[in-house]
Amino acid sequence: MSLRYRRNLPHIEKDGASYFVTTRTLGGAVFLPEQARTLVFDHCLYENNITVHMHAFVVMPNHVHLLFTPLIDHTGEPNAIAQIMNGIKGASSHTVNKLLRRRGTLW
Repeated sequence: MSLRYRRNLPHIEKDGASYFVTTRTLGGAVFLPEQARTLVFDHCLYENNITVHMHAFVVMPNHVHLLFTPLIDHTGEPNAIAQIMNGIKGASSHTVNKLLRRRGTLW
């Protein structure tokens, strides 16, 4: 067990562990239409077998729940949760903002 990432609270990651992560749109105030939720779904699905083994996920109008196990990267270490979430949130934010013709932070 090691401390891999620190933001507001320490996040302790254990090799081989599965994680349940919830992320919401900015303040929970941005509600995504069905087409935008489909884009987020596709980004979550894309990460399966690349950075994570995705056990389950659900995309709701203003938040996403994910259950995954990080996969091992090219250095032999598990992918960090911060890196995984940055990939999903960054890519989905870009495409959703483009779809909705908006700018700025989505998550």
